[in-house]
Amino acid sequence: MKIKFEKIIDQQLGVAVKVTGIEGFLSRDILPEEYLEISSIRSPFCYLMTESSIHLVFDNEESEIITVGDIFGKQYFENITKALRECAEKLHEIREDERREVENGWKGEETYEFCGKTIRRID
Repeated sequence: MKIKFEKIIDQQLGVAVKVTGIEGFLSRDILPEEYLEISSIRSPFCYLMTESSIHLVFDNEESEIITVGDIFGKQYFENITKALRECAEKLHEIREDERREVENGWKGEETYEFCGKTIRRID
């Protein structure tokens, strides 16, 4: 995930940044469900909306749509970059857990038979 920006001086915001590029974000439909959950442990998350915009969800109350051309004050942009770093770490942890699960035997095929209260694995 990358956001490119230009450092500027804005008449209203003062020291600010202008978003000039968005790269490497995934669309919501291909992200794991676990990543998209909002909880005190698993916030925030982000996803690609269009080629030039992402949706950054901080929590149930706050989110930001970030689009190429947007201008943010320096302090708020630092909050955005901190949240994006947390998003990347969260997705990385989930993908690492999935990788470890596959390495520990989560592959192949199995068949289960369900009879009343009994569940039987058939190999």
